[in-house]
Amino acid sequence: MRRDAVRRPLFRAAAFGLCLAASGLAGCQTLGLSDAEMTLANMPPDLAVDPFLWQGALETLYFLPIVKQEPSRGRIETAWGPASKGAPAGEEVKVVVQIYPGPISPNSVAVLVGRRVNGVETGVNAMTEPVVQEAILLRARQLKASIENE
Repeated sequence: MRRDAVRRPLFRAAAFGLCLAASGLAGCQTLGLSDAEMTLANMPPDLAVDPFLWQGALETLYFLPIVKQEPSRGRIETAWGPASKGAPAGEEVKVVVQIYPGPISPNSVAVLVGRRVNGVETGVNAMTEPVVQEAILLRARQLKASIENE
């Protein structure tokens, strides 16, 4: 049994705990911890940032409609979408991710989360943005490790 397979449930447990701490983007599916095949296929030709971070951000935000991708600037913007499957009706979020050139580190990713309820913008829990940032970093590290272990 691969070591990754043993650790994955531990990551999920830790991620679930983070989800509960970060209301306003409460869907644990947003943490980029899917069992999907880990690939870096179809990278944009003008990508100016780490491809693992780029793919990690896209996979983490898969549940929201992406309205703008600027690979040459490392920027991803989503439209308003449901905060999570279990979120109250009318609660939506949108996310802007800015990826900076350099290695996978907290300094390489900035996240801005907006939240609205019934069309009225409201505050976001202070832990939401760091949780999304960490989810992107975690997914990027998973992708990188999967490529290195092949």
